[in-house]
Amino acid sequence: GVCDCCDGTDEWDTGACTNTCEEAGRELRAARELARQRREEGSKKREAMIVAAQELMQTQKTKIEALRPDLEAAEAERDAAQKVKDEAEEPEKVAKEAADAEWDMAKSDGIEEAKRSLFVHLDQDGSGTLTLDEIPLKSEFDSDSDGQVSSEEAEDVLDRDGDGAVNETENSVDFETFKEHLYNDIQPKFNEHFPQFKDEKPGYPDDVQALINTANDARTVHSDADRKAREARNTIEDLEKKLNMDYGPNREWAQSHGECYESPNGEYTYVVCPFDKVEQKESGRAHSLGTWKGFEGPEGNEHSVMKFDGGASCWQGPQRSMTITLECGVEPEIFNVQEPSKCTYTASMRHPALCTPPSASHDEL
Repeated sequence: GVCDCCDGTDEWDTGACTNTCEEAGRELRAARELARQRREEGSKKREAMIVAAQELMQTQKTKIEALRPDLEAAEAERDAAQKVKDEAEEPEKVAKEAADAEWDMAKSDGIEEAKRSLFVHLDQDGSGTLTLDEIPLKSEFDSDSDGQVSSEEAEDVLDRDGDGAVNETENSVDFETFKEHLYNDIQPKFNEHFPQFKDEKPGYPDDVQALINTANDARTVHSDADRKAREARNTIEDLEKKLNMDYGPNREWAQSHGECYESPNGEYTYVVCPFDKVEQKESGRAHSLGTWKGFEGPEGNEHSVMKFDGGASCWQGPQRSMTITLECGVEPEIFNVQEPSKCTYTASMRHPALCTPPSASHDEL
């Protein structure tokens, strides 16, 4: 038979079931006592956490008020630096644009002059056109290095359409046609004496550089002032965010913001950082299981569940997420990590923040 009753009365006639009630009672009482002790010790820590949270909140409020004048001063300094920067950049811009335009003109003239010099060198009769008869006069066109420029080699120089022959329009070229269609192919043969224009922009004139230096100094001052103002504002906003964050009904979780708890689980280690993120670590690699979304417990017990979502995407699956059920514990402890469905994780966490005094709660079994 099956022994359902601890006193064995369900099999009284056979004596197959022994009386285990006393032993079961001892175990039950021991479990209740352990839970009571755990809750009592944990509740003391919780009370201390609440006191510390209130002190922290007051410290944060005081710090915010102390930082506001610093922020106002930093923003005023930034605005003044902005004005100086604007005043320095305007003449700098005008001077640079003028110098750049002057260089662009010199560059254009230099390129034109380099092309014209080579054209004049090839235009032996100075007629203003380069003819097929003039090509053989330059040994640089002797492609096969046999000591003479053949008719085929000469025609190849002026054959712009690549059909292997020189037609009437290709038989002679003016300077405009030369610089547009022939210069880039011919110039390398004459590079020693007719190099291309070197596009090496010189530094700005001293008067322009002085304006640039003044503007650079103003930009540096403004950048430093802007950084200080942003840091001051970010500090205040971070403190205000923490003041407004849900840390539990008595802010008992406040001190846990910034802490992380690890739980080795086979080949993985799970790292839970309340109010921040959850990670799954494996062989030095970390996968995000989500970032803090908030408390999502049932109505009336909202702070009994933590939710993290928006983690790393699974292969052909959803983004990873984790739901953590909270219970009373003397020390923070992550346990019972599961993956009930693909990339959706659950876990339990013991923490003093859940330890209300024994008199205010049911004993745990």
